[in-house]
Amino acid sequence: MTFDGLSRKDAWLSLRLMVAHNLLTDAELSVLSDKMREIISDADRQPYEIEWAEERVPDY
Repeated sequence: MTFDGLSRKDAWLSLRLMVAHNLLTDAELSVLSDKMREIISDADRQPYEIEWAEERVPDY
């Protein structure tokens, strides 16, 4: 879990990581206080691409 082992005062760290890994939408972040949004505002979202494996269909 993202928040395991962290106290409430350290929640900003988990939130920054979640933003950096693009796990939260702007709508989800909008429920945070102005202060918290300011604290995590410089977290860089990391773009990613999904590489799909080639589908293999067995010959019968």
